[in-house]
Amino acid sequence: MAGLDTSPAPAPSHPTSEGPLSTPQVALVGNPNTGKTSLFNALTGLRAKTANFPGSTVDIRRGRLDLESGPAELIDLPGLYSLDALSPEEAVAASVLRGEAGTESAPDAVLVVIDATHIERNLYLASEVVDLQLPTIVALNMIDAASAARITIEVERLSSHLGCPVVAVSSRTGSGLAELCQAVDSQLAAVEPQQDHVSCTAGCTGCHFAARYDWAEQVATECVETPDGQGHRTAAIDRVLVNPFGGMIAFLAVMVGIFYLIFSLADVPMTMVDEGF
Repeated sequence: MAGLDTSPAPAPSHPTSEGPLSTPQVALVGNPNTGKTSLFNALTGLRAKTANFPGSTVDIRRGRLDLESGPAELIDLPGLYSLDALSPEEAVAASVLRGEAGTESAPDAVLVVIDATHIERNLYLASEVVDLQLPTIVALNMIDAASAARITIEVERLSSHLGCPVVAVSSRTGSGLAELCQAVDSQLAAVEPQQDHVSCTAGCTGCHFAARYDWAEQVATECVETPDGQGHRTAAIDRVLVNPFGGMIAFLAVMVGIFYLIFSLADVPMTMVDEGF
């Protein structure tokens, strides 16, 4: 389907046998409130430096990620819902991932953080990142909270749908962090992504946002089991509210309702005051 640019992102700057060795860069991305920063702290041991992105006031944190093959640089990008940026923070994150940041080359790998308790709403961004054809790893964070909520996730099936490794982790307890580092190490060793962008998103590449949300809903239905279907009851609401267009309409509707209530409720005491004088 036409509408999105499906050309690969610029080649990452990882070392080759023909060039000098350099520290590989791993971009850490995810929706807001997925525990991304907590995972960054857990992986880097709080060894981080914060600096403004060139030409903006947006902060980007960088930290050392110790892998079996050697150190890598983990870059904590601002949270975003989509690569179609609607804010300066999202624009910075999207430009880094696409290798369009000027002084920044495309990362050697991308680590996408997904909230295990709300997988469907996070899959939209994950599919967009996989479309970039960069080596990608998905961290299924807050797996402890998902287990406590009796949410069952078929990790291998989810990995098959995305076409990249998926590792269940908990930044709070440290569970799965070693396995996640191994997955990152393996992806960095791969010169090319394991699968092309078409197979990674099960035919979703290049589709419009509505079709991509449909894909996310289908994948979540197949891979996630919630008690009494509680996830399905909130999925429709989440789908509207986290959508840039649906969320804006919902916001405007709430604001109109608030103003209406304020003036309606204020009309009674104002009438009483007028009658009193």
